Amino acid sequence: MAAWENNLPLELVPPPKEFEHASTSVKGVWRRGTYWYLDTRREELSEMNEEEYSWLMPWIAKVNNAIDKEILTYGTLLHGDVKGANILLNRNPYDSSRHSPARSRSHIAPVSEDLPLRAALYDFQYVGIGLSTLDLVYFIGTSIQSSLLSSSSEMNLLRHYHSALLTVIRDQTKAETNTSPYPFDVFLKHWELAIVDWYRFMAGWGFWGNDRWAEQRAKEIVKEWGADPTTAPA
Repeated sequence: MAAWENNLPLELVPPPKEFEHASTSVKGVWRRGTYWYLDTRREELSEMNEEEYSWLMPWIAKVNNAIDKEILTYGTLLHGDVKGANILLNRNPYDSSRHSPARSRSHIAPVSEDLPLRAALYDFQYVGIGLSTLDLVYFIGTSIQSSLLSSSSEMNLLRHYHSALLTVIRDQTKAETNTSPYPFDVFLKHWELAIVDWYRFMAGWGFWGNDRWAEQRAKEIVKEWGADPTTAPA
């Protein structure tokens, strides 16, 4: 998945504060995608209540370092701001038998529901390298109904996403081997890193979306990692 490292002539741009006073222009994609990765949010980190977040603080740098390490093998290009407001659909996704507020808007032309549903993203200012789960946790954490985030529903969403991702990877790489290029257990590890990292950002910046789910899951994850933050994540 780290095709960007060996096959693509991409220039990796450091965090804004590292070049904001430079006299020359910088072109490329961000060295780390998303707008909330740690090196861009040191100020928010310094303002976190260390007592309130004593369960989280020992893991922050370790999670960030683990993500950097995993990117070397599993890194990919991230959109960086995958929320509902940055997604376009080619038609109304609701079945005609269901109520949809969009159907009452007269300026929306009717489109046949037989047309395959397709989506497109825009607002690419935070494109950079990262783990796919960082985009995923941001989308799930901000843009889906909280009722879809029970433990079983969360796992169903992850399996669906992982299966679709593998299909894309195999189609693009023309892989013929039965060995998975991105094993599900590795993907789950990356998912846990992403949840804790996402919650770290909100704890310093502010809460919104499915923040209660994120807090519950982050606490569960660090508890499973153990009392000693030097032992996990690997």
